[in-house]
Amino acid sequence: HHWYYSLWEVTTSGDIQNLTITITGLQERDSGVYSCVYNSLSRARVTEKETNGVLLVVKGYVTKNRGETLTMVCTTEDADQLGLYLYARRPEKHAVLYYDKSTKEVTPTSEYIGRVTTSGDIQNLTITITGLQERDSGVYSCVYNSLSGARVTEKEANGVLLVVKGSVTKSRGESLTMVCTTEDADQIALYLYARRPEKHAVLYYDKSTNKVTPTTEYMGRVTTSGDIQNLTITITGLQERDSAVYSCVYNSLSGARVTEKETNAVLLVVK
Repeated sequence: HHWYYSLWEVTTSGDIQNLTITITGLQERDSGVYSCVYNSLSRARVTEKETNGVLLVVKGYVTKNRGETLTMVCTTEDADQLGLYLYARRPEKHAVLYYDKSTKEVTPTSEYIGRVTTSGDIQNLTITITGLQERDSGVYSCVYNSLSGARVTEKEANGVLLVVKGSVTKSRGESLTMVCTTEDADQIALYLYARRPEKHAVLYYDKSTNKVTPTTEYMGRVTTSGDIQNLTITITGLQERDSAVYSCVYNSLSGARVTEKETNAVLLVVK
């Protein structure tokens, strides 16, 4: 079978229980976690089950240390663009900034305010992001907006895969150990999430009971030591599908409202 998606050509062979998939025409922006998700019927309900997966890194990526700076250039030959978005897939799609051609105004999103500077025009815009952290690791892509009749269309141009050091490479069957830390003693709970590319909960730590509750996928594979301000977490029996960005998200009370704050994170690559 043949399908076409963007610049990809996809071919398959075999059956649903043993399907070989080949993707050609890879670009840096195709870097990501590819996972197989099967659908089945349970009574009248469709259920999903994720099986094997692989982390693909297409050469052309940039490696940085924490605190360093990423500089990239968004380019297009089409002068009729309305605006430009810079997106970061890490792995969810986050907007970094929007450049409005008519006003030449650059609007960064809240996470990037004070961290982004630009120079040039819409056809050749240099973007600099400072103060990089591990959680900034992702695929950064330039997406141009233009009018086609009365409709706004998008076109993705160049991009770059950014890896902020702090990433860990493991072989199948090995273990990952990471530490979640916070200086705030008023936290009520901690989640560990894995983005691969969807956001999956790994465990929940309740400060009031000091109880750690792993999700079904991680039962029997997770151990912890320490307290909520300095919690060491070990995940055993790693597989390729565990490749992900693991991030510590603390919960605290602000009045009657629960707020979340993401602290340290690590990019795990399982060979």
